Amino acid sequence: MRACLPGPGSRRSSPPLRLLVTIVLMFQCAAWADDRGSSAGNAETLDFRARFDPESTYREQLPVDLDFTGFEVALEESAFGTFVFYDRLTSDNKQKIYDGYRKDRSISAIGTDTLELLRTQ
Repeated sequence: MRACLPGPGSRRSSPPLRLLVTIVLMFQCAAWADDRGSSAGNAETLDFRARFDPESTYREQLPVDLDFTGFEVALEESAFGTFVFYDRLTSDNKQKIYDGYRKDRSISAIGTDTLELLRTQ
């Protein structure tokens, strides 16, 4: 037990040696990651990209004629970041956002109005 504890006579590794070990480990980790991605992992990556296409999932406008609950669900699914701020609003301010949605369905307008109301409450 005594040999494991650092004491006045213990030796430390030199900074160049620690740097060399760190560099070797970094290259080994990078090589290991490349090996994983070149075989079966590559098929998983392609499958993930096929299922999640950011261009097709982004919508600038919410669907037409949603009721209040449907509006909240659509906002959460289409623009989660905006929904997080929207969810902090009071009930009256949420109703104002919903009324604004009925005039302008754009997510950017809903986000702008949400942040404006959040600052004033």
